[in-house]
Amino acid sequence: MRLVALSFALAAALAVPPVSASHHAGSASAAKPAAEAAVAIDPGLAAAVAGEWRSPANVARDPHRNPAATLSFFGVQPGMTVVEVSPGGGWYTEILAPWLRGQGRLVAAVNDPARARQ
Repeated sequence: MRLVALSFALAAALAVPPVSASHHAGSASAAKPAAEAAVAIDPGLAAAVAGEWRSPANVARDPHRNPAATLSFFGVQPGMTVVEVSPGGGWYTEILAPWLRGQGRLVAAVNDPARARQ
């Protein structure tokens, strides 16, 4: 099973610009910049991003962090073991945990022993 470290995804999350439908409403022949190349989004991932269990504060950050596009760009798949390094407030955790449940595995790598027991 492949091991994916999300520290790379976290570092690059802001590098993936949001793609809006209105942005592509122009000429069909216009070339897309490389950063906007289409990335296939797993339906389970899209459902996890849209999940009603997510905190409103985290959902508000989505347009700036593009979770589905970022995780897809890095090749994260539902059957993988994903290591989330220093999960912090749980923004990725509340997306990854339900998406990976039953198929993959989420490992939270926490450096603070007091937080690991929470």
